[in-house]
Amino acid sequence: MGALYYGRVSNIRSDFGCWVELAPGKDGLVKIKDLEFKRTEKVEDVLKVGDMTWVKVMNIGPRGIDLSRKDALRERGEA
Repeated sequence: MGALYYGRVSNIRSDFGCWVELAPGKDGLVKIKDLEFKRTEKVEDVLKVGDMTWVKVMNIGPRGIDLSRKDALRERGEA
């Protein structure tokens, strides 16, 4: 946990979040609240399928990998 990855957005559910491919066959979920520091209505306001973005691994559990884009941007000094 805590690792940063530069991955490709592989799937979007507009009101919920997006999945980012960390490695072939390994996706993690960025919930909509973890995309930006401001309120986001739709994922597509920030990212589109195929976009590359930095993410930070926040948790690895039985339901999958939880990611945060805003924490990755903060850690990289981009926020």
